[in-house]
Amino acid sequence: MTWTFDTMIATLSDMERANFEDFVKALLAMELSISNPSLLHQLYQDFMEVDDVSLIHEDLWLRAEQYREILKTDITDLLEKLYRTGEGSSFIMDVISSNSISETLELYDVLEDEEYSSLALETLQDIIQKDLSLTSHDYFGDVTSIALQKDLLDENSSFLHQYVTGFLDTSLPTKDQRTLVLD
Repeated sequence: MTWTFDTMIATLSDMERANFEDFVKALLAMELSISNPSLLHQLYQDFMEVDDVSLIHEDLWLRAEQYREILKTDITDLLEKLYRTGEGSSFIMDVISSNSISETLELYDVLEDEEYSSLALETLQDIIQKDLSLTSHDYFGDVTSIALQKDLLDENSSFLHQYVTGFLDTSLPTKDQRTLVLD
């Protein structure tokens, strides 16, 4: 088996479901370099007795939340600007063609590369490259929908929510946009 992020997550989830106690003890043993079974048992008991004890340090939780907020703000801002200018689908086709979101940003006056975190740009590029179907009939609508599904839009993105809801309610045109990208 090749160990990838996805296979590791699946395996760890299976291990956690199969034997939660040993799973927690194994993580504690690795992280704290403890091999004493009695000590691991006591730490596990302490972990289970206190509701607010986490295996992840609070600072890391806070950083993750800060990164999520930056990510949501940046992706929402970028998609809103593309929507307002009507250049959403052409931008996405350009990203597909160039295989570089940073190079594509340089082509659009309304978007400045420095305005967006590298995390947001990498995430949006991943959506376009890995999640977006090349047979899509509306690249911008599909990317926006994927961002909504992945909870990557902030609360201020109500018009994007409305756009995707409207997009899902309309019948799709039959023209395939792959030909536009390949031309």
